[in-house]
Amino acid sequence: QRIRIQMTTIEPTTTSKPPTKHDVEVNWEDQQRICAFGRLNNRTHELRAMIASREKQLEDTEEAESEITFADDDTKCDLVVGECFFETEKLKAEEMLQTKIENETKSIEENKEELTSVERAMEQLKGHLYGKFGSSINLEE
Repeated sequence: QRIRIQMTTIEPTTTSKPPTKHDVEVNWEDQQRICAFGRLNNRTHELRAMIASREKQLEDTEEAESEITFADDDTKCDLVVGECFFETEKLKAEEMLQTKIENETKSIEENKEELTSVERAMEQLKGHLYGKFGSSINLEE
């Protein structure tokens, strides 16, 4: 009894089809732009979280400052620094809270400026990448 096996070879086709939107070649510069966009996107998330956290701290500090204003002038105040409480005079506590409010406000503004700058850079990269790759790349959240 004989078993017959027929072997065929498949040769690659030599006809090439015209490139479509999905066949656009990604070169080194494009890859660098895609990576830069990813880094900037991560930075926007970090900045938004930092801004939200600092705005909460600012709100808490302003609330503490308004509570202290209702206290008598000779009242001692307990302040929390880190995980420690310490007692201080009302005027010193007001000065410390005012300094903290100014610092938090400045930090929030700096973070918002950086966020605006990062978002501008992302828009430029988006324009370039969508211009080249069209719908075959997704740069949205």
